[in-house]
Amino acid sequence: MVKELGNSVGILMADPGQGKRQRNLKDGIVPLYHPKYRLKEQGIEIRKPLFETGLPSKIKDKVLRVFGKPPLNVSEKAKKEAFAPFYKAKATLWVGLSLNDSMLELALFCQESQTPFLLGLAGDVDLDFLSNSEGRDAFGASREKKKKTMSLAAAVVVQNRVQEKTMRQYFPSIPAYYLPNPIDLSASPPHGQKRSGAVWIGKMDSNKNPLALLRLAQKIPQLKITMVSNPADTGLGQEVLKSLPSNVKWIQSLSHSETLALMASAEVHFSTSLQEGFPNTFLEAAAVKTPTVSLHVDPDNLMQQGLFGFCAGGNENLFIERVLQAMDRNAEVMQMLETTWSYVQENHAYERVKERWGGIVQSVMQT
Repeated sequence: MVKELGNSVGILMADPGQGKRQRNLKDGIVPLYHPKYRLKEQGIEIRKPLFETGLPSKIKDKVLRVFGKPPLNVSEKAKKEAFAPFYKAKATLWVGLSLNDSMLELALFCQESQTPFLLGLAGDVDLDFLSNSEGRDAFGASREKKKKTMSLAAAVVVQNRVQEKTMRQYFPSIPAYYLPNPIDLSASPPHGQKRSGAVWIGKMDSNKNPLALLRLAQKIPQLKITMVSNPADTGLGQEVLKSLPSNVKWIQSLSHSETLALMASAEVHFSTSLQEGFPNTFLEAAAVKTPTVSLHVDPDNLMQQGLFGFCAGGNENLFIERVLQAMDRNAEVMQMLETTWSYVQENHAYERVKERWGGIVQSVMQT
C-alpha cells in the first residue's frame, strides 16, 4: 500500500544465504537482508541474542583483563553489527509488526538514529505484559523487552477496538491508530458455487490450537474438513499428523488464490485460535459469504452483534451446535452473511484501508 502511494519501500528479512537472495520483490519493493537472522528450513535462526555475547568472547575479555589489557567491548561490537543493516537501508520510517525480542533491537536503533518507529500490534498477546510483566509470553517473547519496545514507539497501529482502548488507557502519550485489516474484494472468487465441507487455515503453532480442531473433527465424523497449515512448529506438526482423523485432510501450503477458492467452496470456516487481533481468515470467509464458527475468538465482539458467524466461548459442544446451525444456511444465517459482506466492504475494503494507512504513515513521518 505504501508503495502504491508513491513511496520507496523495502522489507528487511532473514538472510537465506548466498545464491538464494532475491533482487526484486513484487511491485518493485526492495528486498533487504539481516545476516544476524538466518533463514533455515525449520524456521529462522538468530545467531546472537540482543547485544549478548557468547562464552568464547566472554572468556577472551576475562583473559585480556588478567593481562591488564582493555576488554574488547563485545556488546558494543554486537550492537554495531546488529544496527549495520538498519543504517544501510537509509529509511526515513521503520515499521515493525508484533512485539518480540528482535523488535526491541529495531526500536533501539530508531532511538539512536532518531528515525520514527511505527509499531503495529499483531495479536492481543502483544499486550499481555500489562497484566504480567515477568517471564515470556506464549510465543517466547520477553515481556520486559516488549514493554521497553512499546516505550520507544513513535506511534502504534492496532487491529481492533479493544487494543485501541487498552493503548489509550495505559499509554496515553503514544499516538494509537486503529487500522482495520484490509481485504481486496475484487480478488475474491465468485460465491454461489456448490459448497461442501469445512476449512481451517492457520500456522501450525499452539495459539492456532490445531489439536482442538482434531478433537472437534472426531465429534462430527460426517463432515469433511480441509486443514491448511504450514508446519511452523515441527513437533506439533508431527503430533497432529499422528492424530489426524480420517475426515481431516491436511494441506501444507496453497497459493493465495487457491486459498480463497477453497474458502468459497466450503460450507463453513473453522477457527480454533486462542488469541488473535483481527484474523484475516474471518475477512476472507466473509468476502465469499462463508460463515465462520470460532471456538474462542470473537474480534471486537462482532459475532455477538450478528456478524461473521458464531463464537462458542470455548465450549466445544456448543461449537458443534453452531457448526450445524451455520451449515443449515437458513434465512437468519443468510441475512447475517449479507450484512457481514456489507460491513466488510464498508470497513475493510483494500482501497479504503490504503487511504487510511497512507494518512497514518504521513502523520508519523511528520512528527
